[in-house]
Amino acid sequence: MGCGPSKDTGTQPHAPKPPQPAPHQYEQTGNGHGGRNGHANANGHRAGGGDRVEQPNTTHEPPRPSNGTRQPTTQPPTQPPTRPPPAKQPISRTKTVDFQDFMDKEKNVVEQMLNSNKGLRMAEINFHDLKLQKIIGAGAFGEVIKGTYCGTPVVVKRMLRNKINEDNLRMFGDEIQLMMNLRHPNIVQFIGASWNSYSNICFVTEFLERGDLFGVLRNPEIKLTWAEPILRMTIDTSRGMAYLHSMKPPIIHRDLKSMNILVSSTWGCKISDFGLSREKSVDETMSITGTPLWLPPEMIRGERYTEKADVYSFGIVLSELDTRKIPYHDIKAKGARNKKVSGSTLMHMVAYQNLRPSLSPNCMDSVRDLYERCTSDDQSLRPTFQEIVEILENQVRKETLMRANERDEDLNDSGPTMTPEELGVHHVTNYLD
Repeated sequence: MGCGPSKDTGTQPHAPKPPQPAPHQYEQTGNGHGGRNGHANANGHRAGGGDRVEQPNTTHEPPRPSNGTRQPTTQPPTQPPTRPPPAKQPISRTKTVDFQDFMDKEKNVVEQMLNSNKGLRMAEINFHDLKLQKIIGAGAFGEVIKGTYCGTPVVVKRMLRNKINEDNLRMFGDEIQLMMNLRHPNIVQFIGASWNSYSNICFVTEFLERGDLFGVLRNPEIKLTWAEPILRMTIDTSRGMAYLHSMKPPIIHRDLKSMNILVSSTWGCKISDFGLSREKSVDETMSITGTPLWLPPEMIRGERYTEKADVYSFGIVLSELDTRKIPYHDIKAKGARNKKVSGSTLMHMVAYQNLRPSLSPNCMDSVRDLYERCTSDDQSLRPTFQEIVEILENQVRKETLMRANERDEDLNDSGPTMTPEELGVHHVTNYLD
């Protein structure tokens, strides 16, 4: 027999019928309770399910029609359970508090690492007195920003957040302490430092209008000759380095290059960027640092070096002043037309094959002789910076004046020159005296 309700055949047993209960709905549909399929026939017996009588359902149901036929029951559609609406998130006040807490933690970490040094506290300035204007340079560890401090034009060197760690903060503190103690007209002037959060770890120096020497030399619109102003810039640079080497113990810059020589509006030069500078230790040093094109061969070979490493780097700067081009610009790879050699190959050639940058065909003899002495592979043959100052102020100056009088001041094939009329003979004579 099937599971659905049975049909009435019209033949009933002769036994008397039991009293009929009031019409009720016996089944529960669709919810899994009661008998299978949840249906009963009109006489109260479950079709195909034996003679068991279902207990009346006590729930209130509408009366069954008198003709004995069942009407389909209607129940409200089953609604899926709904989740309560999500709780409203707090307004931004909570986030602001969290961010402020984060900033306070940053500030505490920085201050714990830097404020422990009383010397650094003397250099601290209020960051809110700085007005940052535009980024004018960037490096591996920080960005260089032009701005003002209390209305005075300055340069702000700010450390990148992703470079902030204990070692770099220690180097930052060392550079500040070093610059605090340097006072010379050819050393960039240190103004102060600030470290009120991870985003504002910086130090401030004076601003020089013409930027670095590297950019000046490669600007074809700037007229440069040895008479004016190359000789002046060369003497200023050597004087600044002589001052560093005269300290007790000597301070080795270790990264002297044209990018770290700043030029004023009057063509004066000052040494900058002392992040790699160190006092000379008793047994000197062997670490390799600096920029490859200006590195001396002993540093490339991993040998011990002295302050004479800066003299070699100055010699490379001399080649830039003479040619107004990047060092080794004319070095090509063997067997390859117009292909530059790799950096590692170039460094190997400098260290083991005595490779040096080329000078211009019109280079003065006094400059060429000084350049060859500065770039000697033997450190002991290189002059001191005090000797370099004397050579520039005497031999080089004398030859420069002779060239000016001969109206042969075009010592650079790559850039425009100034005529003697533009220079003025009296100006050259006064400067050379």
